Order: sequence, then C-alpha cells, then structure tokens
Amino acid sequence: MFKVLGALFTMAVIYVAGKIASADGLGAYFYYFSFIVMLSCLMRFGLDIFIVQGSQCGEKISAVYTVGLAYSTCVAVASCLILFFLYYLKIGKGNISIWLLVVLSAYFWSLIDLICSLDWLRQKHIKSSLLKYSMFPVVHLIIYLNVVLIDLDGDKLVVLLVTLTSSLILAFMLVVIVVEGSLKNLVRVSGSQITDTLSSSSVIFAENILTMVTANLPVIFLGGFASAEANAVYGVARRLSNVMGFLSTSAVRVITPVFASCRSQSGKSEILNQKKNMENLLSIVMLGSAFMSLLFGQAVLDAFGLAASSWILTLLLLAHLFNMRVATNTAFFQVMSRPLLGMNLAILSCIGSALLLWPLSANAGLYGVVVAILIVSIILAYISNVMIFQVYKV
Repeated sequence: MFKVLGALFTMAVIYVAGKIASADGLGAYFYYFSFIVMLSCLMRFGLDIFIVQGSQCGEKISAVYTVGLAYSTCVAVASCLILFFLYYLKIGKGNISIWLLVVLSAYFWSLIDLICSLDWLRQKHIKSSLLKYSMFPVVHLIIYLNVVLIDLDGDKLVVLLVTLTSSLILAFMLVVIVVEGSLKNLVRVSGSQITDTLSSSSVIFAENILTMVTANLPVIFLGGFASAEANAVYGVARRLSNVMGFLSTSAVRVITPVFASCRSQSGKSEILNQKKNMENLLSIVMLGSAFMSLLFGQAVLDAFGLAASSWILTLLLLAHLFNMRVATNTAFFQVMSRPLLGMNLAILSCIGSALLLWPLSANAGLYGVVVAILIVSIILAYISNVMIFQVYKV
C-alpha cells in the first residue's frame, strides 16, 4: 500500500518537475536518475534486505548494519575519486557536478534504505514502509513546489538534480531522528565479519542489481539512440504503469507467507491453487487498467505536456501483466526452496532485454523499446511456467 502511495506522490513530483523543465530536460533527468537507482543498489549490496531477513541472526544484525553503512560510504568515496580521476585524464563526459550529484543522491538513498530496514526488523512495518516509500517523495514534492514558486534561473537539469539531492539529504536527517538507534547500533567489526557479511548478501545483491539494470536499460538505450523527449515520455509512462506493478509486487509479498503455510500443511498442489487464484484476480485488474489507459491515457500524457500515443502506456501495462506471472512463479520457487530458478529468470531477463533493446531502440526509438519490454515479459512468463512444469511435473 505504501509503495503504491509513494508511486502516486512520485507522479506528482514528476508533474511539477515537468513544469520546471522542458520535455528534453525531464528526459535528461530520467537518464541520470537511472544511474542513481543502479548506483544506490550497488551501495546497499543487498544488505538492507539481508537485515530484514536476518531476524534469526540476533546480535549479528548490528554488525551487518555497521558493514552496510561503511560499505556504502566506501563505494561513494571511491565513486567520487574515480570521477575526479576520469575528468583529470579528460576522459569523463558531461558536467562533473551532475555526476557528483548522482553519486551523492545514490549514497543518501542507500543510507535511508539501510536505516529503514532496522525498523522493519523490529516489526515496525507500517512506520518503516511509510518512511521508505512515502516520506522522500513528499519532501521532494514540497521542495519542487518551492522551486516553482521561486522560479530559479540556470540549467534546469542541474536544478532538478540539486532538489533531488537536497530532498534525499533532508529525508535522511528525518529518518535518523525518527528511527531509534539508527546511529547507536554501530559496532566494531573484524575483517572476517565484513567478508562473511558481504558473502552472505551476495546472492541478494546479484538478483537486485540484475533487476535494477534490466529496469533501467530502456532509459540508457533511449538516452543513447533516441531523443531526451522520448526518454521523458517513457519515464512518465513507466511510472504510471508501475502503480500496477507495485500492486502486484505487494500482493506477491502478502501471498508468499500463505504459500509457505500451504507447503507445510497441504503441499504444492494447494500452493499452485492459491497462485492461480491470485494470478486470475490480478490479471482482471491489470487488463482493466490497460483498457482504461486506451480511453484516458492520452489525456494523462497530455497533462504532463508530452506528445505521445496512449499505446505506450497500454503496452507497458500489458508487460506488467506478464511480469506479475513471473513474480508469482518466482515466489513459488522461493517457497519450494529453489531460489536459483528465480536467479536464472533474472539473468535471462537482463540478457534478453539487452539483446532486444539494442537494435529496436536504435531503429524504432521509443516504440521499439516498449515492444522489446513486452516481448521479454511474454518470453519470461512462458519460460517460468515451463520451469514449474518441468521441475514439479504439474
């Protein structure tokens, strides 16, 4: 619920950002934002999820949390040093201040996620979810509204990134104040503890980074082969469709414990029945949203000042329909103690997206990217169903 709420606030942020910058400026912002998301994932190294899943570790959690904060800081410092070195050698492209803002934003984003994971571990799920998914977009929206009122001059891309970084820093300060012991849970750790912690979270990190790279490949390819305006259209349409994507993700998270309970009581046949019922319900909701996008999608995109067909949004919603089936199948694999099958799907998704996006984005631009996303989603849904049939003979 909070993830969907955060997505709605994010759409409000993007709407106001569109008033600050042109379509080209908004497209460039989405391009750099994709690097912020991937770098933030690298800085967390899956340790935020490892903390949430590590309630059985007891006193070791403080060590994991300490390693997480230290690792994020080291990656941020190393990234800045690499940037300075590249620009010193005159290899770096673009404005170095923009890339420094990217690193700084990713760093504070990773810290927010790590700190919120502590509250989740303490069973404060509502507060943790509210802080993680809703507080930052609200702070970001407030700062953007002030920027609109002040009407700042200068490079609009820099203005957007500066407000983004400022929002993350302010959100981080609020999280530190609200989350009890966020800076007191730091302990002295040994080299072996650091190695063991990073090794334990490496599988989570690998799956996360593959997912993040796959999700942001379209933005990167559009930035390389198409116009910034095409990136703006895709960025807005993707975030609108993500509301449905977050709905399916939340539903899968809710149903996973039910799967686990069914496994201990009734076996895999009951799990598959529960999975089928959920897929049917979500399919109806998503097909309905895709139909509504055909009717009203054009008006929504026009409201953001973007000249694009509603078919862009409709095709992305249909892609989420197939991604939902991949997500439910992956949850089934995890409950049946076969997580590597889910990892194989993530690898296939990343490779398949790269192979299709390269030629289609170069030759067909935005429509090529959206078609590639839909094709990959259909193929993965089919492969995941085949995996279930071959492994479990159902």
